[in-house]
Amino acid sequence: MTGVVARTPSGLATAGNPVQNARVEYFEDGADDSTALVATTDQNGRFAFPAGGSGIVTASKSGLATISVGWRSGTGALRIELPPPATLTGRVYDMASRSTIVEAHVSVMVDHPVSPRSSAVLTDNGSFDFDGLPPGSAVLLVQARGYAPTAATATLTGGRSRNVEVGMLLEGSVTGSVVDAQDNAVGGALVEIEYQGFTDAALLSSGVSGYVLTGDDGRFLVTGIVPNEGFSIYAELEDGSRSDSQTLTATPGTLIEGVVLTID
Repeated sequence: MTGVVARTPSGLATAGNPVQNARVEYFEDGADDSTALVATTDQNGRFAFPAGGSGIVTASKSGLATISVGWRSGTGALRIELPPPATLTGRVYDMASRSTIVEAHVSVMVDHPVSPRSSAVLTDNGSFDFDGLPPGSAVLLVQARGYAPTAATATLTGGRSRNVEVGMLLEGSVTGSVVDAQDNAVGGALVEIEYQGFTDAALLSSGVSGYVLTGDDGRFLVTGIVPNEGFSIYAELEDGSRSDSQTLTATPGTLIEGVVLTID
């Protein structure tokens, strides 16, 4: 495998200045990461590996964004364009009180056309800071104890910093029971939540849909519900039998009680 690493304003151009002394790593498919091959580019930005098969090639250099590309034997020489890195900073706060939420988990996914990137941090007194990101469309997913998961978007530009403030609402919760047609408690039933027409559902992905199993007494408690958004709730057994769904809406910080799901 041979290739060249170059600097480019966008990370997508086909021309750019060669990057000397860039670190290049090759992670072969199916191999342990500890066995990665490592090379350093020469004055012309070139590198070479005695490699075959297929895998991921990652190029990095201080002051530039790290970019990873796929490679397969027989595809020819690689050209990896490193753009100036983007920085994403921000603050997480309570939308009702406007006060800072001190501890939150923030993850970001950058949809760079060549090298998508994901990363996660815990806030420092409510603030977060991601550096070394590639330019592109970024999706933030923020989670904090007692609050509903929240998504935000931002467009990142190489060489620039973007600040985003993310407001969160207290989570909603729902509790109830699952019974059969004779009103007997059904333990081990899967209780699921699905949102109806929620525009941020795709952004929040796993953060917005939840499920729990009922206890032996048929009781359940689902937390982390996004408030002010309609959702359906239903119960299902392993054999595929399920209850009718109920459509509910939670308000911030409230508990919906007494929901009964009947599996015939």
